[in-house]
Amino acid sequence: MSELRSSSEPRLQTLAAFAALGVGVMLAVGACRDVVAGDSVDAAAELCERLSACFPDAPSCDELASELSQAPTEDRQRSLASFGKLQCLDGGCGESRSCLDLPAFCETQGAPCEGRLDCCDWSYGLAACGASGKCCKTDGASCSSDEECCAGECLRVAEDISTCGGVLCKKVGADCDSAAECCTGHCLDGSCSLLDCFQRDEACETTDQCCREEVQLDDNVLVVVQLECNDGICSLPAQPACAQANQPCDPLGAGCCEGQGSCQSLGDGLPVCSTCAPALFECSQDADCCSGRCLEAVNGNVCAALDCVDEGSCQLPTDCCNGICEFEAADVGNCSACLKSCHNPCDAGGALKPNCEGLNPSAFNQVLQNDAVCECQWDGICAAQYAELAGTCG
Repeated sequence: MSELRSSSEPRLQTLAAFAALGVGVMLAVGACRDVVAGDSVDAAAELCERLSACFPDAPSCDELASELSQAPTEDRQRSLASFGKLQCLDGGCGESRSCLDLPAFCETQGAPCEGRLDCCDWSYGLAACGASGKCCKTDGASCSSDEECCAGECLRVAEDISTCGGVLCKKVGADCDSAAECCTGHCLDGSCSLLDCFQRDEACETTDQCCREEVQLDDNVLVVVQLECNDGICSLPAQPACAQANQPCDPLGAGCCEGQGSCQSLGDGLPVCSTCAPALFECSQDADCCSGRCLEAVNGNVCAALDCVDEGSCQLPTDCCNGICEFEAADVGNCSACLKSCHNPCDAGGALKPNCEGLNPSAFNQVLQNDAVCECQWDGICAAQYAELAGTCG
């Protein structure tokens, strides 16, 4: 818990500043609780009280009331409005702690920091306190320069898209099959979720405050285990006896009985004995994967998602059964039959995107209807048909 004490104490103290300053900003409907004018003070005081109860070593909340008063007005207002969206008072200690990731309480990119809780977007898995003592972006976060990234590399992953480490990961709220897909490394009930739970070696009162953690076994298989609150600290679970096929298992204990498969996490559930692998796990053939799809990837073959699709939206290549996700933004794209790009449609070349600048949509769609080959192979015949239909070439 040293990180929590050293880096979040100033943030904890700041929360009571709402009450100390007499802030009377009206919270949005559906905020921490139903409020009327003036109750935002009570909501903030309640949040501060809860955090103090969760973290008894935190200093008095009143000591740094001046920190909030010096924050820009816009940051104060955004923080108040966000209480409801983040459900600050509706959950346990972890949910309350996620409300420290608000403009009035966290530091922006490049600002000095002492721990990850100081840096805005830490609960989204997109920021951390780097080795230099400054807030930086973690692998998977969108970037424009190496200097922004904790690991020092901003790499292009698709047309007009660059991320730290060249990693593509799913943001909070996106559907997921395994923790490996999420920027937070936390997949809860099939959805990438905030890092509002307590991680290993952090103090706790109950097991439900602790995160599920992805653990790598000796055979390089990654599994997700529920941390347990033992003696007030979130820690790995005790080791039970071996488990039968399709039964819950402990990957760090006896695991699966002989001949009953390996202990793996399928979807976001706790590990079970299984002979197949979930999304993003390494594979050598389709039969290795629970989805029945082993896809080619830059750093080795990986399994497609359990619910992969041939057509539709995607956030990772593994969302598509053929592994081809045409990205429009860092985490938004559509599954495509083949890789596409833009070039002069009157020239032979690679498959064409339908939204290329200067492309005549009517002529393009007519070519695709006339000749299905043109969907993924824009050869000379496709180019000639387009030129005749469009009547002009760019």
